[in-house]
Amino acid sequence: MADDRCTTSELFDALWTALTDVIGPTAAATLLQESIRRARRSHPGVDDVAIVQRQFEYTYTVPPAWKTTDAAPRKKFQAIVEELWPLLVGLTGTLVVRRLSAVPELVECGVIPNPPKRNGRDIKKEAKW
Repeated sequence: MADDRCTTSELFDALWTALTDVIGPTAAATLLQESIRRARRSHPGVDDVAIVQRQFEYTYTVPPAWKTTDAAPRKKFQAIVEELWPLLVGLTGTLVVRRLSAVPELVECGVIPNPPKRNGRDIKKEAKW
């Protein structure tokens, strides 16, 4: 369930921090950029998130509307996360998604996607590049 105390900007920050801690900033930036590209199909405006490299460091900016708890920015962020999850599972198995599933802000604010199920059992969604 979504938590109205969590701004979308704070959630993106929590995701970015945890992801870069586990797989590094280059891989995190690449996977998030691909997730944004994929999410753009169903959620115009997600590409307002900018991830850029300056020399040896990656930085990101999110739209001003993401500094609120409004539903529209949250849906766009959720679309990015839902595109990111299968990429991570396809590349790292469950290692990274388990780590992200332990980030308090992401859990408390209802960001973690439910794993797909078949016959009542979790299944892995394959990443398709």
